[in-house]
Amino acid sequence: MRNLNIKKLAAIAAGAALVGSALAPMASAISLDKSDLVSDSGVKVDVVVGKKASVSDAVWAGNIAVAIGQKAYTEKQVAVGTADCSGGATPSVDGLTVDLSVGGTTTVSGGKTFFNNMSSDSVGQEANFNNQSVSESNVPSLYYNGSKSYTYNGTQYTTAIQERLYFTADVKFDDVTNKALVAEIATNNLKYNLNLGSGIPRYDAMTVATNFADDANDNVRIPFFGSDYLVKSVTSSQVELIKTSGEKQYSEGDRITDLEGYDGEKYYVEVGRGGVVGSTNKITLALYKEDGTLVKSENFPAGDVVFYSDDTGQAVLSTLVNISEILKTTVSDVDVYTPTILVGNARILLKNDKGYPFDSTKTDDDYDWTVKLGWGGSDTNYLVDVNITNKSTYDFVGTDALLVGQEAKFPEDLGTLKFLGLQLPEFTGVSKTEITTVVSLEDGNLKYKDSTYEADHTVPLYVLSQSMSDESTDTTTIDGKTIWYKLNSTDSNLFASTSADGSGTKYDLIGDQNYINGELVFVTDANSSPATGTTLTGNNVKINGTDVNVGQRIDINGMQFLVSGIDDANTGVYLTADGNVTFRKDTSSGTLIQEFYYVDQNYGNNAAISFEGASSVTHDYEVMVDEIGSTSRLWLFFDAQTKTIQYSKRWDFVGTDTTEDQNFTSGGMTQTQAGINNYGFYLPHSQYLPALMEGDANYNSNEYFVAMFQIDQDEDSVDDMNFYVDTGTGNLIALPNTQLSTYTAEGDYNGGAKFVSESTTSTYPSTAYTDFGSKIELNDHKYKITLPENRPQAEVLISGTGTTTTVSGGEDLTVAEGETGSTTGGTRVTVTKVNYNATCGGGTGTGTGSCSVTPTTYMQPLTARNLVVDDVNPSAATHVIVGAWKVNKLAEGVTLADGSTLKSKLTKTGDYVAEKTSTGDIVVAGYTGSDTGSAAQELIDAIENL
Repeated sequence: MRNLNIKKLAAIAAGAALVGSALAPMASAISLDKSDLVSDSGVKVDVVVGKKASVSDAVWAGNIAVAIGQKAYTEKQVAVGTADCSGGATPSVDGLTVDLSVGGTTTVSGGKTFFNNMSSDSVGQEANFNNQSVSESNVPSLYYNGSKSYTYNGTQYTTAIQERLYFTADVKFDDVTNKALVAEIATNNLKYNLNLGSGIPRYDAMTVATNFADDANDNVRIPFFGSDYLVKSVTSSQVELIKTSGEKQYSEGDRITDLEGYDGEKYYVEVGRGGVVGSTNKITLALYKEDGTLVKSENFPAGDVVFYSDDTGQAVLSTLVNISEILKTTVSDVDVYTPTILVGNARILLKNDKGYPFDSTKTDDDYDWTVKLGWGGSDTNYLVDVNITNKSTYDFVGTDALLVGQEAKFPEDLGTLKFLGLQLPEFTGVSKTEITTVVSLEDGNLKYKDSTYEADHTVPLYVLSQSMSDESTDTTTIDGKTIWYKLNSTDSNLFASTSADGSGTKYDLIGDQNYINGELVFVTDANSSPATGTTLTGNNVKINGTDVNVGQRIDINGMQFLVSGIDDANTGVYLTADGNVTFRKDTSSGTLIQEFYYVDQNYGNNAAISFEGASSVTHDYEVMVDEIGSTSRLWLFFDAQTKTIQYSKRWDFVGTDTTEDQNFTSGGMTQTQAGINNYGFYLPHSQYLPALMEGDANYNSNEYFVAMFQIDQDEDSVDDMNFYVDTGTGNLIALPNTQLSTYTAEGDYNGGAKFVSESTTSTYPSTAYTDFGSKIELNDHKYKITLPENRPQAEVLISGTGTTTTVSGGEDLTVAEGETGSTTGGTRVTVTKVNYNATCGGGTGTGTGSCSVTPTTYMQPLTARNLVVDDVNPSAATHVIVGAWKVNKLAEGVTLADGSTLKSKLTKTGDYVAEKTSTGDIVVAGYTGSDTGSAAQELIDAIENL
């Protein structure tokens, strides 16, 4: 027997049990220069994919094109100004710009994106991702999904096993802690789940309540975190696993080296002969120190190999050595024993409700993860679930909540959860499907797009013409349209005629059924409504059905008159006006808009005039003239009104609060009324207002008029957002302000100061998102609201090993410092500042020195074009040929650098070529589609390293 080659016999006997190492693929390291791909005028190459190639070739061609596109730039010198560098002065740097690529399509391969609607609940403001899961079909790093057999007490069983990642997340705008859109993931809401189907046994024998322990007639193997493990033991509170993916068969004379001892020394084990003791196969293992000194030799059955020190009685090796099985074969009457041995520190102890990975030296607070074991099956004596969940030390709420673009890792980095934000252009998400419209208020001008024409509008909140004399004319502009007007400030009493055409007797007394400017006037008693011609009584009458008192104003046919007296005996009313203003379109000969009669300094109950703006959209203004000596001032106050914004959104102007009671709509005021009320129009608070209201000598800068604008973002006819404007500045109220005790925010959402306030107020954020996805931005007391057409969805991406993200398309912009650029789709990008360092050197006193700037160069993108073409009509450019001759015509005649052809190089699975040919073409091809992918990845790696 000693003359037999035991190793050779073992190899023959093992047969299929011996696992040969895979053949190494034939590959070539590609050598590239940037000049092979890009010149100063642009990209030099096309990426050619076969017209009949598989989808995978096209995908790899796209990935190669993206990699080349990222290198498509030239270096430009930063321009340094001619500032005198004497005495350490700082030089100027001119022409600072930033080159941007905006938008594009982001494609994710090997991951899964989750979408969920934002809630319409004004309190919750959340999108809830509840118990969502992914399997190996989305995250390839998850190892297993399917049926799996195991041996228990000598009998084979089958169960369905699947690894999954679960998560529960709440997306909302956090207006308290982060003041940003966040995804919150609480304790136990990040989870790795191993579902074992019908389960694996809890006991060693189902009729005896003995804990399961692996022995010769058991072979229970399960996946765990993407690797294969042997179930070593099971109790009601823990499971012991041993990793088997690193197992290896050994023969007599083989050595297992680099074993660690508890004493810090190195050891090795030599495999000896096998044999049978009773009915148990055993193998002889000898433990040696690294210098060859024998420590001891023993016979071991399947299971843990533990050498105990004769001196201390303690285990010698800290490295795990485990025999999973000892295979006995007989060749020519010779028994050969071949052990399968696992070496390493791959023992896992899963303790229910304890930390993972378990370490007896740690406290519970030291863990990020907790183990949860689930029991079930026909009699609840089977382990059916293993869950690894996040502890409170590893949750994502409060200050730890995920901001847009941030990630959370699943246990063992098996997968990643990334919060992408909402489906809106400003987020780096996958779909970005929702288009948006913008409303803004700045320096007394409201800007928006209308719904009907989608035209841009800029609407002033008030217009003022000062120092106008009698019969003077002027023009103003409202929303892009010119308005001509003429003021007649001569006092005049009005007369009426008895006929519609103005003929007949004229009266200074307006009687019943007289005409004023073509409109029939009915005058009746306001108290008893007597028949026509009945004598009037008292100081109150009805004119055309409207109650009026002496001193009040009445609108007749769009003209304003003062009720200056009532003649009871003659059943008539005296109407008076202080003057009139004539409004026409464009010029003095333009279409008449309206002739307006006014009473000096009258603010309330005016009939608004509609002025036509851009795209025939009208805007309503109240008119006021106040006469000061021989001159007058003409005011147009923006009236309370509703406008329909692009995509059927709506904004409302409500009115002006002059008394800090937050009442914006209560009535008006006549010339004779005492006190100040609130107004249904925009009333500017400034020194220009007449003395009756605040202005001139009575102006007080500590008093404020506050106007309110509202927005309905979701088309439900209910306003969602309120914004409070200081009418003295035309911008949002500045807070904090001790003179405005009833206002605590510059704006609010759904009636509560939850989301928006100017940035100087620390309590509230200056940028916020509503539950509809509208973005509110306040800056320097100005606001901008970006409204999505539809309620966007929140996005969460789960990815793992093998997940790739590529971006294609997009639009290139060059934007100067301090300027705003806009894409053709309307996305605006503002470059607020370009950071650089500029210094002077060499000059002292009045002497000149040299100017320098850091960095000295910047990258300027080259002209972009579509790089991927098919092999039917390739251009004359240099080619990157993707795929072999069977799928790409251009690959048929390729000659490699060594003179060989692709056909001679690619003969079996695993063969691929990534090489630059003598013609300058680059070929990436493989025997299979997967091999072509390997070649393409090698090229991409080389491009990225340029």
